[in-house]
Amino acid sequence: GAAVVGLVRDYPSASEVLRNPIFESVRIVRGRAEDRGRVHQALAIHEVRTAFHLAGAGSEAKADNALATACREAMPEGHLIVPIRNGDEVREDRLVRFEYPIAVVRLPRLFGSGDRDATGLVTRTARQLLTGESVAPPRPEELAEPYLFAADAARGLLDLAERVADGPHELPATATGAEVVAALTAAARGEACDSPLSHAAVETLGWYRGRPEFVHCPARRSAA
Repeated sequence: GAAVVGLVRDYPSASEVLRNPIFESVRIVRGRAEDRGRVHQALAIHEVRTAFHLAGAGSEAKADNALATACREAMPEGHLIVPIRNGDEVREDRLVRFEYPIAVVRLPRLFGSGDRDATGLVTRTARQLLTGESVAPPRPEELAEPYLFAADAARGLLDLAERVADGPHELPATATGAEVVAALTAAARGEACDSPLSHAAVETLGWYRGRPEFVHCPARRSAA
């Protein structure tokens, strides 16, 4: 029910995201998260009350500072929500020290539609399943790694935004790496059952099936 504004960089990869019908109801502003002036302008013009900092890795410190400063100036009564990878204590400490209401949300590894990690466990498994290759078992460190379905993470962040709570939070994982692989394998065989993890696996495989560039491109190999 909210009026949503999205700050989008001028990258070719953004065009696929914006083709999703859901963005027909989203006001798009072009700009970079590191550009404090541009962010401030977007927040002020559209009278934003809650901001989600979803900018990718690579310039996190600069973007964190720019977003937090712009939010403090443009929406002093508002709130900033920043999901981070669980275990990133350096970034969490930087954010919670800022003099502004910031909810830092620790996330486990995500899986689902839109996962572009070409060498990750989910992409690797989906590629093997959809091309008929033998499915390599997860590496030992991947077996017990916690995973959370991306749609569940989005719902959790929206719920937090409605409660407007400051400080660190954590969204619990829904499966381990081994369980995700098992669910993907069952879905590929048509053995999916009526469970949240099974539905997530079916949706995830469907996303990869429609993107041959992920399915048919071999995974990168480390140099010998």
